[in-house]
Amino acid sequence: MMKKLKSFIWDQSSKWILMKNPKFIQIQDQKQKLNPQQILDANIMQLNSGLLEKRIIEELEKNPMLEIEDEDEKQDDFDGTRRSVKSYSNHESIDIEHASSISFLEDFNAQLIDVNATEKELEIAEYILGNIDDDGYLSIDSILIADKLNIAESEIENVIKKIQYLNPPGIASKNISDCLLCQLKYYYPDDILSYEILSNYFNDFVNHNYDKIIKKINCNENDFKNSLNVISSLNPKPGSIYSSDVSEYIQPDIILNKNKNDWDIIINNSFLPELVINKNYEKLLQDSNTKNDTKIFLKQKLDTAKWFVSAIFNRYNTIKNVMKTIIDLQPSYFNFDDRSLSPMSLKDVADEINMDISTISRSTKGKYVQLPWGCIELKTLFSESIQMKDGSHVSNTIVKNRIRDIVSFEDKQKPLNDSQIADVLNKEGYIVARRTVAKYRESLKISVSRLRKNIL
Repeated sequence: MMKKLKSFIWDQSSKWILMKNPKFIQIQDQKQKLNPQQILDANIMQLNSGLLEKRIIEELEKNPMLEIEDEDEKQDDFDGTRRSVKSYSNHESIDIEHASSISFLEDFNAQLIDVNATEKELEIAEYILGNIDDDGYLSIDSILIADKLNIAESEIENVIKKIQYLNPPGIASKNISDCLLCQLKYYYPDDILSYEILSNYFNDFVNHNYDKIIKKINCNENDFKNSLNVISSLNPKPGSIYSSDVSEYIQPDIILNKNKNDWDIIINNSFLPELVINKNYEKLLQDSNTKNDTKIFLKQKLDTAKWFVSAIFNRYNTIKNVMKTIIDLQPSYFNFDDRSLSPMSLKDVADEINMDISTISRSTKGKYVQLPWGCIELKTLFSESIQMKDGSHVSNTIVKNRIRDIVSFEDKQKPLNDSQIADVLNKEGYIVARRTVAKYRESLKISVSRLRKNIL
């Protein structure tokens, strides 16, 4: 490739020298380039079962050379053009039933009619409710609504207040403090202390500065604890009950069945269509009367179809090999009741089966394995190594579980900070620093000690 040298060069005396006449010179730049089939392999490898199904459907729609095999024409033919991409199993996906969602707009419109809202107020409410986010908060300033409808902002605010005190209360609030205060007035209209805490000491409250609030309000700890329980019962996301989002079910990519002292590894492709090459188009390609342009098009589609089927088979074999290697590297987890993990990295698996780390990463990313004791994400079987004082190594999942236990049984009036947790772990033989504890605590979604503090 040709590159233009900059006007400065580095000489042997370690000085930059100005070049009078910059020139173009040819240098060799070696970079590994993936061919289309390798790119397709990589893309298919990283898909989980659900996404692979969608990808197959997309490919069927755009490639006439591919078709779903007719059940009546199935043959045990694996010559590369009639490969089946289906693996049989009796396992079904782990589906979760969801109740039908309530119509948010219809519900609130009906409630507004019940409280005798005028036609104009209903018109304003429709615009307000149309700008409510998933959590139930108003996502636009009231002055913008007023400008849009060409009416006074005070009229908008009046309708917002009406909506805020419908059921559930707090809908159309501008912030969490406003939302909780509306709910407090709705559910506990006589709770003066809780109202004062949220009105005047909200920032201290969310930061768990309870002693400071008690001192400023001059209340006793029992009364404060009662208010704390009341406020904790409020819903900071009142719109969540109307959420139309349906959680995706987990479709395990791998199913493991215990067979005496061994494991049966089943790649869960039972719901995938079986792909074959379209015979009619294949004959058309081989027909001497077919136009050359048509042949070129069909040949390109045939190559792509073969690559696609091959990529699915490569995914199948790779995931199976990776799962077998993981089982071999984690005997304590798969063969004993305590199911303790050993340290294991992507490189460990890659070295065992002589594959690139990136391939192992793609084959495990977003994949789930169904075990006799539950369905887990494949990446949870990988963990860092933590050294013990006796020279041995353990998985960092053991340390994480220990941190969780320490926090669970700590004195909530005097919660341990990261340094203190690190001291406990070091006394137990683990070699960990405070920053390591902080990293693991955050990964476990455990708050800092200040936010874990409770009052009496």
